[in-house]
Amino acid sequence: MTDDARISTASIRFDALHFGEGELNLDLTLQAFSMNWGMIRSSGTISRSRAPSFPPVQVRVTGLYQSLGDSRHFHLSGLYTETGGAQGPFSASGAVDGEWNGRGVFVYHNFDSGPCVIARQGAQ
Repeated sequence: MTDDARISTASIRFDALHFGEGELNLDLTLQAFSMNWGMIRSSGTISRSRAPSFPPVQVRVTGLYQSLGDSRHFHLSGLYTETGGAQGPFSASGAVDGEWNGRGVFVYHNFDSGPCVIARQGAQ
């Protein structure tokens, strides 16, 4: 997803900074499907980092990104699916550096989790 197309996949994690009932985490694998147009698709999970825990919520989204100097800005939207099949709208936005570290937010169900720290997970 870089301008030079060396990285077409990145795994990132959103860690909610100020969420009350057990911090929410969002793990996403972003995949570029149009380098020329800045289009990405992603799948991942939402989980809690401490009690009360719940089964991971599945997320499937598409979105856009734009490189501006040394930073990337992205917005994703799509659906989340809970265990049992309940679905609803999901969105995430962020601004990250060239290593995919930065700040963002994500929204699903009745939860608006932001601000979040975004960090790249592993090397892709």
